Amino acid sequence: MKIQSINKVMFNRNYIWVIALITCLFSCQDEKIVNESNEDAIVRISIDGIETQTESNGSIASTNPAKLASTQAINTSDDVVQNLEVPFDDSHSVQITITEQRNSVNSSNSKLNKIASTTTTGPVKWLLEAGVKYRVVVYNSAGNYLNNYEYVVGTAKPTNGITLAPNQKYTFVVYSIRSKESVPAAPTASLNSAILPVNGNVDFMYFIKENMTVSAGVNDLAVLLKHSFSQITTTINASAIGDVTAATANVKPHFNVPEIKLNNGSINYLAKGGTWSGDPTPSGSVVSFPNLSLSKVVSDSIMVCNNGSSTSTLSFPHITIKGMTKYNVQVPNISLKPGRRYVLTMNLTSFGSGSNGGGGQAFSPGNLIYNRSNDSYSFATTQADYGSYFFPNYTKPKRLDIANITPNNTINGSSGDPCSKVLPLNSWRLPTETELMSIKESTASRISGHAGPNINSPVRFVATYDGTNSTSSGMFLGTQLDPGTNRYSYMFFTYGGAIRSNHTSPGEFGFGYYLIKSSTAYKAVQFGNVDTFDFVTALKEEAFQVRCVKVNP
Repeated sequence: MKIQSINKVMFNRNYIWVIALITCLFSCQDEKIVNESNEDAIVRISIDGIETQTESNGSIASTNPAKLASTQAINTSDDVVQNLEVPFDDSHSVQITITEQRNSVNSSNSKLNKIASTTTTGPVKWLLEAGVKYRVVVYNSAGNYLNNYEYVVGTAKPTNGITLAPNQKYTFVVYSIRSKESVPAAPTASLNSAILPVNGNVDFMYFIKENMTVSAGVNDLAVLLKHSFSQITTTINASAIGDVTAATANVKPHFNVPEIKLNNGSINYLAKGGTWSGDPTPSGSVVSFPNLSLSKVVSDSIMVCNNGSSTSTLSFPHITIKGMTKYNVQVPNISLKPGRRYVLTMNLTSFGSGSNGGGGQAFSPGNLIYNRSNDSYSFATTQADYGSYFFPNYTKPKRLDIANITPNNTINGSSGDPCSKVLPLNSWRLPTETELMSIKESTASRISGHAGPNINSPVRFVATYDGTNSTSSGMFLGTQLDPGTNRYSYMFFTYGGAIRSNHTSPGEFGFGYYLIKSSTAYKAVQFGNVDTFDFVTALKEEAFQVRCVKVNP
């Protein structure tokens, strides 16, 4: 009995210890749960860099940068996106190349460096300079404004972070104007109503992270900002003429006071003063050239604020090169897409010189165009454009919108040379058979001084004007090889065919037919393959392209 009593006491004592231990464990677990539920969520922000915009599902005019993401392969070199050509004066034209900047930025006024990339898809990323200010605005799951925080690049993950209640959803909006001095104050309205007015001349960048669930403890948010406006740098290369001593320029359309909707980054374009929508700033975005008196000058980078739905124009109210001042020089039809960075290079070259296959004559920079709406004559902006089609000995072109099978003075103007109608009057004329024969002979095979490499072939090259299928085919004169980046310094005749008798539209686009004058009649010069450089009779019912020659080169 005594031994049994002792065992019973020991059992009861052990049982009590087990119960106490279990109670302690559950008590500690409950305390842990309580502590975890009371722990704050800390959100730490890091700026990973900046993305340049890319096309998304074919949309190129979206004003919502948050939804622009790459869906196509791109390469990481600077991409030529546009080539233009405009006349400068009677002896020179301007070849314009516009490239989208993808390589590292070397200009002294640049604040960005490119992040090394080994991928071939997606937007190009750039580092943001240390010291640049940015702002973070926080909204709750209902879209109500909570608070905003100003940070500086270089303190990427502040130790304190942003303190929030855990296990809830928040939306974070981050923006910057790439300035070390300031960042715009945040509106305190709800997310769907929040409007941020900004200066259209600054580099506004935007990022949004919607409905992010934060947990107790540390939560990291990596931010990749996107440009909202276009950026462009202009280079003028006037080595063919002389030093650029003065230049004022602007890009239009441009809006000085855009408003940003913080819920999606979309832009409302307002006029200067912000009083109404849809009317751009009259002065445009002003282009400054800090270092003049050089043959090659580079502008400061500027921002262009428009939605990209229509083309832009670079205008020079005046530009002085080698003591000669030109007024109102226009570079039209520039395609600028929001969020992209561009370099526009202007190369001034002589047109029609012997070095580019022109035979010594000053040919017009493009084919002749007649504008019926204002009864004016001008030249096409590039050598690839077809221009208008003229009957022999008539000053107005064949009309395709009405019956105009045979020419007459009522529809097709007076008899004479259509080139003479370009202002100033009688300063241009049709080329002669003798002049075109001289070009033919100077680009023939087996001639003295043949440029090579194959002396048995003509010094001509047939290709599209810009090297892609986006422009028409034609013949380059003065080279046997693809001229590559020098292609715009060569004489080029585009293959716009002709409009034959009884036809109501151009045909024979594998050839180029140009109206010329012989000593006794009108003829046409025919271009085809490199060996096709022939002269044919110009029938009076047929209409041809026209390339003019300067009367006094």
